Amino acid sequence: MTKYVFIAAALFLILACNRHTGYEYFGQTPPGDTPEIFAPGIISLDNRNESMITFSPDGKQCYFTVSEKPWNDVRIMESVYKKSVWTTPEIAPFISNYAMCPSISSDGTKLFFISSYKGASAGVNQCQRTANGDWSAPAEMDSLINSGFNEYSCHLSSRGTMYVCSWRSGGAGGCDGWRIPSVDGQFQKAENLGALNSKVGDCLWAPGPDEEYLIFQSRRPPTGNAGGFFETDLFITFALPGGEWSAPQNLGSEINSDSTDGFAWISHDGEYLFFSSNRSGSYDIYWVRLDSVLKNTPKIPLTAEIQEPDDYVFYQKFDFKTSLHFDLKKPGYTKLTIYNLAGEKINTILDEYRLAGENEFVWEGDGYRKGKYICALQLSEEKAGKPYLETAIQVLLR
Repeated sequence: MTKYVFIAAALFLILACNRHTGYEYFGQTPPGDTPEIFAPGIISLDNRNESMITFSPDGKQCYFTVSEKPWNDVRIMESVYKKSVWTTPEIAPFISNYAMCPSISSDGTKLFFISSYKGASAGVNQCQRTANGDWSAPAEMDSLINSGFNEYSCHLSSRGTMYVCSWRSGGAGGCDGWRIPSVDGQFQKAENLGALNSKVGDCLWAPGPDEEYLIFQSRRPPTGNAGGFFETDLFITFALPGGEWSAPQNLGSEINSDSTDGFAWISHDGEYLFFSSNRSGSYDIYWVRLDSVLKNTPKIPLTAEIQEPDDYVFYQKFDFKTSLHFDLKKPGYTKLTIYNLAGEKINTILDEYRLAGENEFVWEGDGYRKGKYICALQLSEEKAGKPYLETAIQVLLR
């Protein structure tokens, strides 16, 4: 009799433990090394875009960014676990307009997000945890955080360091990653992440526990292991001894796709990477275990400084136009030709003399179907001369 009572008691304890932990991540079955859509039908819906998710350290509050198709009316949604159930996601009570990229400090006392009011540049706002567990009204942060240029993300590490991506001056070009250290709870002057940035834009920097690594998105061109597959990809860099960082490595085809992959957030315990991708048509939130990535990614020291381009740098700017940029060290006749993915020529969209320096051409795409194309760049010294430089990138016409 005692034996059966013991077994029953043990079974009750196991079931009680399962009930206690079942709320974590909306009760979803944890993923493995292959990304899976997170909480389909609850968080990830078919009729909108979702991105930039975060959880409180105790796992009982969830905030994420949504927008209707196309990207407009951006706002933050809130779902809270209380009375043994998750509330239906609703617009977070602390926002009143355009808001995105929520992030909660590792002690759970502060919530940060990006907001823009009355046409002003986007900046970082902060809410404080109140005595009753709610969030205070948001307050715009001072000039140590907000530069007056657009800030597009704000993630606080477990060390209290804030990582932002910003268009502020003094960077490598485009949207750069910046580190804002904290000393005794006071933020210090922002530091550009230097050679970790590229000229094409590097955004939404998510720190791992104790800042052991950073995961971010980039449009850097496809050059071997350092480049991307298409659109934006997720990259990782590791903290090395002496304050160095490893060379950014693409997270590979196991995580990245031939669509847009980005908007990273790392769970407080470092077990899971959450990100957003439009690989299924609309932007959904995905999650994946980080074990394999952290074990198998090479940690090559980053010794190179930001280099001047050789003869050209050719890339698609990080915006919602098909904006093609090419930096020339010397002037020449420039031809941009569009091909479909089968390699068939569609049209020559630019054929003219261009000066040295940074050049831009916006392909409006009128009369073209939205989709993926190959854009080939040729440079020659004479109008009909033999090209001395040739390269191509894959572009997206929205």
